[in-house]
Amino acid sequence: MVTYIAPIAVKNPLGNQSRAYVGKTTGSLESLTKIPCVRSVSVQFTSDQVDLSTRDDGGWKRPVPGEKSATVELEFLVILGDPIQEAFFEAYYADEPSTIAATFIPAEDVKAMGYSGDWIVTDVGEDQPRNEGVPWKISLASYGKIERFKATTTAAANVEPNEDN
Repeated sequence: MVTYIAPIAVKNPLGNQSRAYVGKTTGSLESLTKIPCVRSVSVQFTSDQVDLSTRDDGGWKRPVPGEKSATVELEFLVILGDPIQEAFFEAYYADEPSTIAATFIPAEDVKAMGYSGDWIVTDVGEDQPRNEGVPWKISLASYGKIERFKATTTAAANVEPNEDN
């Protein structure tokens, strides 16, 4: 038998200051919708190398910087029926590629950098958790340009360690 936790009881037990929002920032996080119960956010950047050869280099390959990309690992506690959390699951299983405009702030430091843009959900784990309060980890990849910005102290001040986030 499954026992469900009332949505109001789902808290972030770690008090982590990592944050995630739906929408792209335009300088103010207050205008975005916060993803509830975020436990951790990890953002990784890579830059592909492209091998080029021309007549000028005698046919030798030259690695040159190519396209940059970013990936995100996002973990949050499940809240059954939450439309924001369900949007990630629906985007993954959509019939055609679906992007989600989202902003991620991975560090606990109030001077942390944030990353905002369009993302594609690349993995939702083996199964979507069916119980509230259970951690759920999903992966996303950048889709186009990602804007980097300095997270403001006012946004961090709005996050209390035991607040529903």
